[in-house]
Amino acid sequence: LSAGVGRSLFDGVGTGKSGSSSWRLSGERYVGDWRLMAGLVRTRLDGGQTDGGGLLQVDRYVGERGRVGVFYARGRELENVPELAGVVSTRVDTYGLLTIWPLSTDWALVGSIGRSRNSDRVLRTGPGAGGAAGADYRRDGIRLGVQHDF
Repeated sequence: LSAGVGRSLFDGVGTGKSGSSSWRLSGERYVGDWRLMAGLVRTRLDGGQTDGGGLLQVDRYVGERGRVGVFYARGRELENVPELAGVVSTRVDTYGLLTIWPLSTDWALVGSIGRSRNSDRVLRTGPGAGGAAGADYRRDGIRLGVQHDF
């Protein structure tokens, strides 16, 4: 089990400083070569708007350091938008496949492929609150890299 709290500060152009506070709670369970993980997060913007989300992940370890896993995350993202004079809430769904493949004792190839979908953007505060605040969009991606253990 793990838990944490965080604070982020943002300095917007011409808007002054703003921020958010969050708490996280997660749990992991290892069964043989498998890792099962679930987590929750709750975030509060300065000014009172609050929302959250969750994450599920399953990994299969291959050897001592390699692994292959799948994940799914869902939640709402809050954003102060000065142009709209309010807070926009967006539903975000993300899923994908990730891997770490050892090349030697110190190096590994890392990669992921996934899809994120942002939808249901709503202006929660400010003029016109409750109205749509933009179009849905989707982002697909592949990441490849190397990892060096020190």
